[in-house]
Order: sequence, then C-alpha cells, then structure tokens
Amino acid sequence: MVVGLAVCYQVGGRLLLPNRHEVGEAPDDLPIEDITIKTSSGLELSGWLIDRPNAQVGILLMHGSGQNRSIMVPRARFLHQAGYAVLLFDFRAHGESQGRFKTFGVGEHEDAKAALKLLKERTGVQQTAIIGFSLGGAAAILGPTPLETDAFVLEAVFPSIEAAVANRVKLRLGSPFAWTQSLLSLQIPLRTGTPLKALRPIDQISRIQKPIFLIAGAEDKRTTVSESKALFEAITGTNKQFWLIPGANHTNFHAAATQEYEQKVSQFLSSALADTDTKALPTPQ
Repeated sequence: MVVGLAVCYQVGGRLLLPNRHEVGEAPDDLPIEDITIKTSSGLELSGWLIDRPNAQVGILLMHGSGQNRSIMVPRARFLHQAGYAVLLFDFRAHGESQGRFKTFGVGEHEDAKAALKLLKERTGVQQTAIIGFSLGGAAAILGPTPLETDAFVLEAVFPSIEAAVANRVKLRLGSPFAWTQSLLSLQIPLRTGTPLKALRPIDQISRIQKPIFLIAGAEDKRTTVSESKALFEAITGTNKQFWLIPGANHTNFHAAATQEYEQKVSQFLSSALADTDTKALPTPQ
C-alpha cells in the first residue's frame, strides 16, 4: 500500500509537469508575426499572429495538454485563406511559454483571456470565435466567466477533471488500478490550489449563451462519446451543434477528417457570426 501511494504521488506530480520546448520556425507560407502575450499574473506566453487586412472576424486557436501552437497551424492555414485573422499561442507551461505547471483549464483560462484581448486590439476585428481542443476547450469554459467571444468550437472537452483522470488511468494502467483515480484527482487541489469543483466544464458550460459547435471522436477513450453527449446536453442555449467523427480518437480532429472538418467548421462560423438562428442538431444515437 505504501508503495502504491508513493507511485500515485509521483504520477500526480507528472500530471502537472510542464511540456516546454522549442516550437521551431514559423511556416513561411503564412504572414506570421511572432508575439508575446502577457497574462494578468505576469506570465509571458509565446504566440503567432496571422493578421489579414480588413478582416472582420478573428479566430483564437487553443491546443490540448502536452501540445503547442504548431499543432494548430493547419487550422490557421485554412481559416486565413477563408478571410479570418488568426492567433495561435502556447498555454502556460507548454511550448515556449512561461509557467511552472499545468492547471487543467483554470490558469489556462487566464491565458486565453489575455490572448483574446490581444487579438482584438491588434487586428481591430468586430467579432471573434475560439477553437479549442481538450484543454483548450476547457480553458474557454472554466474561470470566473466564459471567454467573451461570439462563437465556440469545442473539441474533445472533458466533462470533469475526475472523469479525465479516470479515463487516462483506465487506458494506461487498466481497470485493476481504478482505485488510484481518486488519489490522483485529490492531488490537484493540493498541488495547484484549484478546487476540483472548479474543473468541471459540464457544470459551467450552461453559462455560455453563444453558438457552440461541439466535436467528438467516436473512438476517443480519453473523452468518451457518452461524456461528450452529456456535455452537449448541458448546453442551455439553442444555437448548438454536435458532430461525432467516425474512427477518430483523442487526436487532431482536423487531420482526422480534414475536408469535412473545414467544411463543417466554416459553415458553423459563417452562420454563427452572421447572427443567424440555427436549430440545435440532435445528439447522435
């Protein structure tokens, strides 16, 4: 038992470890400007701004845990071609940004808020939208209030931190080690000061009354289909859509279904940002 507790403590610490590393050169086929975003707590985040003259809409792209802004470049490319200004950045403790540890969405919400503010100030766009994968989607929902943006594309967002940890324990260690889930989850508030109740997107997504496009992977074991459907049902606004990507796991959804992804996301953004009233699509059975 003592050994088991020691292992849990070590694994819990690894969950918070930063994933900082050099991102590399920006792609030369886009008019990218290297930027530094300063958060309200003083952290400096690294990002790429892709402005577009006369753009009316700006899109903020937010990566998942353990990733960095480079994973969002293909999304940035098609959005820029569609006429949007785009900002992609590294969350705290990721890529080339500062930060001692991850916070599973609460601290990252502060990062996203600062990035969104810079996007608006630097481009002068009239409207904004966010596309966030997993941690990136959670960062848009959590915090004192949701991000002040006009449309949300949320991909593979966990309903609660407890569910996220439990799924990863099951996937990596198997069902016999399910008992470790509680011990791992309880370490989060002890190490970060963030209570578990603050890490429940399913309890806070109802605060969003802007259009939401929720995307899930049919083979995702880290955020299961049932969890994604429950998150969709928790949305109280009527302007919501759900897309289940066949064969996709917890991965880059743009890469998993590129043509359909670009078509569906483009249609959603055009509709949502034109303030058209779209009917909610039923949750797939």
